[in-house]
Amino acid sequence: DGRQVLIAPLRSPAGGTRVARLMSDGTGITQPSWDASGRLWVLDRGPGGARMLVSDDGVTVREVRVPGVSGTDARRILVSRDGTRLIVLVRRSDGDQLVAARVMLGNRGRIARVVDSTVIRTLPGQQAIDVAWTEAAQVAVVSPARPGELFEVETVAADGATVGVDTLSTVVTGRVIGLAGEPYTETPVYAVTRDVLVDIRTG
Repeated sequence: DGRQVLIAPLRSPAGGTRVARLMSDGTGITQPSWDASGRLWVLDRGPGGARMLVSDDGVTVREVRVPGVSGTDARRILVSRDGTRLIVLVRRSDGDQLVAARVMLGNRGRIARVVDSTVIRTLPGQQAIDVAWTEAAQVAVVSPARPGELFEVETVAADGATVGVDTLSTVVTGRVIGLAGEPYTETPVYAVTRDVLVDIRTG
């Protein structure tokens, strides 16, 4: 119901399953995002706008203010594998935006603060459906080109220094409901429909 986050290992120890409740006071929690060091980012969409929460240890959770994101109508978050970059899909009345922010790490790898929020892509008059990593410094965003029939997947540089440089645009036929990708050039990036997966690199 979007109110709690549970954490469990991929392989349970013999004789039982270890499930821990990380938080249970959410309002509209979306899909969380891990980095390679096990830090977990959580977006909670409440009546007062987005709250960004993070768990450094998988036991406790705390709120972190993200400029340009906290308090907005944010819809989806991604964190880079090294934990230093945050990508957020923000809903706006005049067209959705992709916002990139830099994450500063402190002692023992603990997240200290978030700085340098930058809009890396604006989709004029469009509402994006999903966003996913395609490379270490690139993300793909999918939005309707002809609702219900054609969907456009654009690849956008996630580095604020290369704002506005789109390297790939693919049109997918069918009702796309999401994206599935990894930050590695050698793995496929899929547009997900209810029936098939479409590799946006090859069509």
